[in-house]
Amino acid sequence: MRGELSPDETELLALTDSTLAKLRAMTDAEFDELELYPDFDE
Repeated sequence: MRGELSPDETELLALTDSTLAKLRAMTDAEFDELELYPDFDE
């Protein structure tokens, strides 16, 4: 996805880089604990 962004999309590039850095720093166990899907029934 990052490769599809144009150079003028600086905020989205920064957000993407920040997200990727955080994901790279996580262990598989930490990632598995994330709740990535909202529970609309609550």
